[in-house]
Amino acid sequence: MKLTEQSRKYALYGFVTFILIGLMVSSFIGRKQDKEFSVQQQNYTDMINFYNSQDYEKAFAISQKLKQKQNGSAQVHQYSALIASKQGKVGSAIVDMQTTLDINPYMVEDPMFMLQYAEILIFGQKFQEAKIMLDQCATLPIPVEYPTYKEYVQKLQDIIASS
Repeated sequence: MKLTEQSRKYALYGFVTFILIGLMVSSFIGRKQDKEFSVQQQNYTDMINFYNSQDYEKAFAISQKLKQKQNGSAQVHQYSALIASKQGKVGSAIVDMQTTLDINPYMVEDPMFMLQYAEILIFGQKFQEAKIMLDQCATLPIPVEYPTYKEYVQKLQDIIASS
C-alpha cells in the first residue's frame, strides 16, 4: 500500500489538529482546576486563621465546606476536630479524629496528634480509649515544641485514674 503525497499531507494535518485540540482542552481543564485549587487553598488558610484568632464559628463553617470537598484530607479532619472540640462538639471531634487516623494511620506516631486525641476523648468521657491513647503517648518521643509533654501525659493519666 503506497501513500500518496496528498494523503501523507492530510494525515499530518489531522495529527497536528488532534494535538492542538488536545492542548486547548487540557489548558481549559487545567485553568478550571487551578481556580478550584486556589479557592480551596484560600478556604484552608482562612480556616486556620480563624482557628488561631479563636473565631471558632467561622472556622467550623469553613471546615465543614472543606470536609465536603476534601474528604480524604487528614489535615482538614484534624483541624475540624480541634475546632469542634473548642465549640464543645466533642462527639463530632471524636469522629473527625478517628477519621484522621483512618485516612493516615501513621498519625499514631505523632505525639501532638495523639495527645490532642486523648484530650478530646477525656472531654467526651471515653476514659478507656483515652487511657489507650495516653499509654501510646508515653512511648512516643517528646516534641521539641512541648518540652513538658511527658509531665502533661502523666497528669492526664492521673485524671483518668481518679475518674
